[in-house]
Amino acid sequence: AVSTEAYNIFHTVAFVEGNNTISMKQSRNWTYWDNENDRPEAAKLQKLSQLYGPKTKVSVDFYTTTRTIKDGTGKYGILHETMQRDGITKRWKRNGMQPSDVGVISDSDETFTRDFLRALQICDIPNFRPGQNCFAPKIYSSSVMFEESPDCVTVQRRWHHPDSILGECVEDIGDRNLHPTALREWTNNGNTTSHGHRVNPSHLEAEVAKDMLSGS
Repeated sequence: AVSTEAYNIFHTVAFVEGNNTISMKQSRNWTYWDNENDRPEAAKLQKLSQLYGPKTKVSVDFYTTTRTIKDGTGKYGILHETMQRDGITKRWKRNGMQPSDVGVISDSDETFTRDFLRALQICDIPNFRPGQNCFAPKIYSSSVMFEESPDCVTVQRRWHHPDSILGECVEDIGDRNLHPTALREWTNNGNTTSHGHRVNPSHLEAEVAKDMLSGS
């Protein structure tokens, strides 16, 4: 379904593969990295690229974490997934994203319809006009959800993803003087701590940079 809607639509598709499950209860083997020969799995990457068409550059980067539930460093919920996702915008920048471009964030099993993706490319959308203040930078979907099969659509639930955003409002893509890196707060068990209280931000950025291994 994703290939049907997105074939030859995107300039870049960026995946970030992690070495741990989201629950952090067990590690997982790489799908797109050949550990034995210490290189990307070329055949699997080619198959992945074919889903999006020859006009789209598909990249897979890799994020490793040593946090586990057992040693206590996994207590911060899905922090490792947040850091893993940070690699997406870094890949967008490396592949030449411009402030006027539109980015789509989604899981691999989520997609906008092809008509909507084409509208993002060619229509004058007020939310994505130049000069945004970036206070509400996203357009997101209200998607149907199904369990295992499209024949089993859930009636009472909606899923508000994927999300689309103007490059002007993406960190490292837009003008940093107008839209500096946001100060973030971290909430754990209902307690909010200020930016930098839990971990030094420069250390966090260094860890992300260290843990990202380029796949293509």
